[in-house]
Amino acid sequence: DRYEVDDIIEGIKSGIMQLFEEPEGILVTQIVQFRTKHLVVFLQAGQNLRTWKDRAIEKLLAFQQEQGCDVLEFYCKPGLARLLKDDAQIEYVFMRVR
Repeated sequence: DRYEVDDIIEGIKSGIMQLFEEPEGILVTQIVQFRTKHLVVFLQAGQNLRTWKDRAIEKLLAFQQEQGCDVLEFYCKPGLARLLKDDAQIEYVFMRVR
C-alpha cells in the first residue's frame, strides 16, 4: 500500500531503490537518511525464505557497510518477523488505521 509497482520499478531503475535477487525471491531496499543512515528492506517476496534468508542477510549487511549505513531494518509482516527473530529484534510496531 505504501508503494505502487510502478514506483518500485522506477525507483530501482533510477537507483533510489535497490533490488536483491535470490533464486527463490527478492528483497527491495531504500537508503533513508534520518539522524543516522538506514538501509530499509521494505519489500520481501518469494518462497522458501528459510532456505535463503541467511545468504540474503549477509548480502544486505555487506551492502549496508559499503553504503555507510548505521542501521539495517526490515518493514515486514508478523510472519516474517517471527522468522527473523534470531537475526533481529522488534523495536517498533507499525500499524495502519483503515
